Parts: sequence; C-alpha cells; structure tokens
Amino acid sequence: MSHPKGGAWTVAALAVILYAAYIGGLILTGTDARSFIVIGRPFLTQSHTSSVIRYDPHARYYTKDGYDGQFFYFMALDPVHARDYMSMPAYRYGRILYPALARAISLGHLDWIPGILLLINLVAVGLGVWAVAAWLLRAGLSPWPALLYALYPGTVVAVTRDLSDVLALSLVAVAVYAFRYGGRYALPTSAVLFALAGLTRETMLAAAAMFAVQLLAERRFLTGVLFGLVAAVPYLAWHTFVGVWMGSMSVPAAAMPTFPLWGLIAYGVPSAIFVLQMIAVVFPGVIAAGIALYLWRRTGMTAEILALLVNVLIGVVLLNHASYIEIEGSARAAGGVPLFLLFCLPLIRTNGAATLFRLAWLLWMFPYLILGKMVAVRWIWIVTALAWVISAEIEIVRQLRRGIRGLSGLGRRLPA
Repeated sequence: MSHPKGGAWTVAALAVILYAAYIGGLILTGTDARSFIVIGRPFLTQSHTSSVIRYDPHARYYTKDGYDGQFFYFMALDPVHARDYMSMPAYRYGRILYPALARAISLGHLDWIPGILLLINLVAVGLGVWAVAAWLLRAGLSPWPALLYALYPGTVVAVTRDLSDVLALSLVAVAVYAFRYGGRYALPTSAVLFALAGLTRETMLAAAAMFAVQLLAERRFLTGVLFGLVAAVPYLAWHTFVGVWMGSMSVPAAAMPTFPLWGLIAYGVPSAIFVLQMIAVVFPGVIAAGIALYLWRRTGMTAEILALLVNVLIGVVLLNHASYIEIEGSARAAGGVPLFLLFCLPLIRTNGAATLFRLAWLLWMFPYLILGKMVAVRWIWIVTALAWVISAEIEIVRQLRRGIRGLSGLGRRLPA
C-alpha cells in the first residue's frame, strides 16, 4: 500500500494522545479499567455456567442492566459460556472480532482483557484518523479535518465504554483508503478489511456493497462479484455457525429496520429525546444526504457517495427504537454518516456545500454542549463552533481576494 506524507500520522498521533491522556488520567487517579465496561449486576449474576464470569467484590457494578460493552467483555473472558450472560446472544455473537482480538492478545491472562479492550480502541482511533487524514492529503487538502472523526460523540462513547463501533468504522476507513490507494493489491486488501469490519459490526457490509456496486457500474462484473463475496462470506459463514450453535439465526426485532424515523417518533413529538435526536442525529444526517445527492449530480456516482447515502438510510432513517432511546446509542449507530462525509470532503467545491458540511459537524457536536459534565468536554463544541466561523470567514476572504484579482486583471486588459 502506498503511503502519503507524514502529516497523516501526526494527526492520528494527536488523536491517540488525547484519548490516552483522558483514559490514563482516570486510571492513574484510581479508576479500574473494568469501570469503562459498565457491567450490570443483573447480567453478571443471571447464570453460573462460567468459572471466569463471576462476581468480584472489588469491582464496580451497576444495579441496572449496564451497557453493551459488558457483552464483549464476557465473550472475551469465556467465548463458550458468555451466551448465558447476555440478552440476544445470537445477535451479539455476530460481532465477534473485537472480543476475539482481545482474547487473543491477552495470551490467556484474563485480567489483562479490560485494559486490552481499551488499547484496541485507542489503536483503532489512530488508524481511522490516519486513513481519513491520508485520504485528504491525497486530495491536496489539509489532514486536520480527520480529527473530527476522533472527536465525534459516537467515537468517544465507543472508546470509553469498550464497544466495537470504533474498530468497525476504522477498519472501514482503512478499507476505503486501500480501495483507492492500495497499490497492486488494492481490491483484495480492501475486501478483506471490509470482511473484518463486518465481523465487528454487520452494518459495515452495507458500505462494502456500495464499493462492489461501483465495480459493477464500471463493467468489472467478475471483480465486483468477487469483491462482494470476499467481504460478505466470512460474516455469513460465522452467522450461520452461530445460528446452528444457538438454534436461532433470526435478527431480534429490536435490531430490525422500522418505518422511516418511527424509532424516534415513537417516543413522542415533541419529547426531550425527540428534540435532542433531531438536532444531533437527524438534521445533520439529512444535511449529509443532501450534500451526497448534490455531489452525485455534480461529479457523478462514486462508492463514497453511495456509502454516505446508505449509512444515512440505515443509521438515521431506519434506525430502530432501541438505538434512539439515548444519544449515545444513536450517535454510535449513525457513525458511518460523519465518516463518509469526511471521505466526500475532497468533492466539495462550492461555498454552499462547504457551509452545509460545517453545519452538519456543528450539529453532531451539539451533545457536548448540553450533556458534557466537564467544562473541557463542553469546550469541544465551542472550539468546533469557532473553527466553523473562522473557516467560513477565511473562505469569504479568499473569495473576495479572488474577485479583486479578477477585477484587477480585467482592468489591465481594458483599453486606456
């Protein structure tokens, strides 16, 4: 795979340092690495089939259900018996790569797994930011907008709660980069990375399908079919195995697509949940879809544009009721939208589209302003807003200078 300038690594390193400083600071001040998992006592104690998934009087547990990171932790601890300590086991085992990777790296030292889960996501953030930054550098743009991927609320939640989303999206990001700039083995490398992303979160395969569609549209029929098969077959095979093992291959109703936006409307209009989700998920998603359609009309179809549209469909329009119950869940589910909007940034050539790009990101950062418990977290939104204003002003000044130069040149050409 050919490499861009070193600036991409600088941006990626900064993203990792920011997360490492935050997580490391909490751990140094006494926070147990298991606290990031958010383990619920009900799931921990609902079975006794495992000798390693058990109550620890020194750990912090939650009296309610906890959060999804606990299920990845249980799968990493005991891949065979973890199914007895979770809801919807066939569905959750479909996202096997994250806990399997943690288990493999631990070399049998199960007490290392909480720290390894955090470490995997730190590396994943760096890889994802690098891929976007390298993409922007290839297009002749600044790599620094890639940092937005690391600051996106869904990414923050995934990293700090030991969830698989950031690993899945970062694998997709590297797959997209490999598809365009992977050199001699670009397509097989990209397809394998998409396959790994699908084993981390199955919705990532929708993006892989869009890249296969582009190959088919270019009349590379055999290549497109093979690309799609390499990306999809590993997940389908694993899903079949899990279904046979557990006696169920169906996707739970909570994870099924619903009537457009019904997952949100069901909470009531206007409820507090509805208003927040509209501002921080739906509105920026609609803006991103509008940008994608505009770019399609202006530049033609590309896989990145198609992937942006399909992520809006899956992660916003058809997002289920369970994900819309809180901003943390919907922001993670819609994470592919901001990622692919960043990949479409080199296609944005007009002031109007650039302004909409900045507005979408301003809305995605909105939860920091009202939900941030620390002043530093709220400053993320404030800095984003200032960057939006400053970049808009810079663009206006650039256009004015261009206009003045044009008028000056016209004046010189006019006869005296």
